[in-house]
Amino acid sequence: MENGTITYTQLLREDLGIFRVTPDDGVPDFKAGQFLTLGLPLDGQIVNRAYSISSSP
Repeated sequence: MENGTITYTQLLREDLGIFRVTPDDGVPDFKAGQFLTLGLPLDGQIVNRAYSISSSP
């Protein structure tokens, strides 16, 4: 398990937002099409969601 820090948030709608997360151990190498799963606390539970990985050109 790795931990990260949220470095940017932008709420687009009540149910849609942009979040930038920087891994505490640095950004690992990745290939196009890969994704990661974030576990976020919600109402006393950890809720897992899959997110696409992207980087600046």
